[in-house]
Amino acid sequence: MAYAQLADLVTLLPEETLIRLSNDQDDASAVDGATIAAAIDQADRVIDGYVGMQRTVPLDPVPGLIRTISANLAVYFLYRRRNQVPEVWDKQYQADLAVLVKISTGQIGFGAAGKKEEPPGQTLAASSGKVFGGSGGLLEGF
Repeated sequence: MAYAQLADLVTLLPEETLIRLSNDQDDASAVDGATIAAAIDQADRVIDGYVGMQRTVPLDPVPGLIRTISANLAVYFLYRRRNQVPEVWDKQYQADLAVLVKISTGQIGFGAAGKKEEPPGQTLAASSGKVFGGSGGLLEGF
């Protein structure tokens, strides 16, 4: 299941821009669904790489923060395929990666559902050896 959908991208860019970024036909009048899906898939793989450090992926249900980041990254990847990433989308990409880094290190969370199981910890104990006989031993004086 994809984290973002075409409808999420339409909220970020005008449809004409999405057509231009996704469709390689000169006289295109519709978005290329396969190109959009590939950009979303690429975004989701990046997200899974970071989020997978803290959670079981893929995420289901998809948290709103992840849906937003997926849509943002997909737009970035669509611009990048044309080698024309506007500064605002480059900055958004950097900001989204910074959030993903914080998620991967546990600095930012988004609920308890889907947390990875932690392996049982080990308890290490150390003590000095018991001395029963001789000077200073437990049995001295008996």
